[in-house]
Amino acid sequence: MRFGGMRTNATTRARLVLVAALMGSAVGVVATSPAGAVTPTVSIRMSNTAPDVGQLVTISGTVTPNRAGQVVTLQRYAKATRTWVTYSRVALNRYSQYAYGYRPTTPGNQTWRAVFSTAAQPMAAFVAYRWIYLYNLDTAEGGVGRESVEINGQTFVRSIVDGSNDSSQWNLRRNCSTFKATIGLPDSEPSTRKINLAVYADAVSRVDQVLSFGQSKFVQVSIAGALRLRLDWTTAGDHWAVGAFGNAAIRCSW
Repeated sequence: MRFGGMRTNATTRARLVLVAALMGSAVGVVATSPAGAVTPTVSIRMSNTAPDVGQLVTISGTVTPNRAGQVVTLQRYAKATRTWVTYSRVALNRYSQYAYGYRPTTPGNQTWRAVFSTAAQPMAAFVAYRWIYLYNLDTAEGGVGRESVEINGQTFVRSIVDGSNDSSQWNLRRNCSTFKATIGLPDSEPSTRKINLAVYADAVSRVDQVLSFGQSKFVQVSIAGALRLRLDWTTAGDHWAVGAFGNAAIRCSW
């Protein structure tokens, strides 16, 4: 055969094959970037996206490729100053993973990000909630009694109390998730009394319960997205009666 205009024998051809193989190997080495040259990626996630104030939230993630022993910086966005504030620097374990435990001290939205080397800085958020007694809030409409009452033998020191055919409302700011209370007639009422107690999230009925003297019921219902909470008291028997929402509270992010 001829190679580059020259005639080659079997020995020359064998050498050319070897050179080509070596060149192929060299090309393969050049095309494969070393691990240190690869742009890393980092992830971030929350163990709970709707915790209560004081409840543990684990912020965790992974860096790829493996960067065991190196450090990820976790920052939280400060709305007041519009800056990112560093809360922790966490070393990656042998699996290139990190985890940081944080307990929110105030309600509201909190946005966090993970910072590592030249990687993009992903963000994750949670909304922290707190329980607020209606006892401590002004009504938006109507008026109620705020008392310590006994319902079916149990004392509720922060209760909302009113009589038949009354209604009151509270603003929720569309930032509350849950309402809870123990409902019934106060034990001071005549034993023949009955009352219908109802809970509304805007115009949506959440609770509608007739209770007799000596009865009680714990209720916990969603009020997510509602602008107003409304409590209703309606006569259920032959006589006007008093009803109580024992330790009535709402879970809100404000």
